[in-house]
Amino acid sequence: MSLFSATILFAQIPDNDKIKSEISNPESKFYYPNLMARYQLGDTTLTLDDFHYLYYGFAYNPKYNPLEANELSDSALMVLQKNTPLTKEELQNLIVYANRELEFDPFSPRTLNLLTFVYGELGDSENEFRNFFKMKMVINTIRMSGTGYKEESPMHVLYFTHPVDVITSMKLQVAKRTVVSRSCEHIQLYPQRNMPKSLFFDFSRIYWKKPSNYDQKKPRQPMRFNNIQPNKQ
Repeated sequence: MSLFSATILFAQIPDNDKIKSEISNPESKFYYPNLMARYQLGDTTLTLDDFHYLYYGFAYNPKYNPLEANELSDSALMVLQKNTPLTKEELQNLIVYANRELEFDPFSPRTLNLLTFVYGELGDSENEFRNFFKMKMVINTIRMSGTGYKEESPMHVLYFTHPVDVITSMKLQVAKRTVVSRSCEHIQLYPQRNMPKSLFFDFSRIYWKKPSNYDQKKPRQPMRFNNIQPNKQ
């Protein structure tokens, strides 16, 4: 299957017990410290199977605190909302802001999209493609986790912002979000010809570490500063 295919051909539903066993086993090719090291280095030989264990395995990482993670900083948003071309210094500052966000959510499609854009503007095609590769593989991993067409076959996510990013990558827009069970959200979409009217997402992993005083906030809509295409491949 092509990395850049718009169609996901099969589902790989996350098996929590199997994932935990594989990522904890030093003899496994999916041993988490090794996978994460390769991911952080921008290894573009990582497969969709690797990303399946990387993404869903992060739910067992002590650094996984989805209800405490910050969204793209206000400083970064102020820079992106400028009406004038960004300076080299501003672009370099965006890299700093984005890397801070990745400390909370290393798989954030919108943050990886930002880095793809920034490195492209700076003419750094190598890092541009590495971040584009990560973003597309994360999106495909989520889309492969279920059809999303019914509550019994949802796509599985680790953060509340990820469904919006997946939907945006499909060139669709969120109309309404409704929690339909303790583990599933139903997202209605603005109608488009030959596209789904709504999608279901499983967010159960998010609440594995729910603080007792947690107050859910709606995530911001993604910034549309990049068409999710690198200048070079």
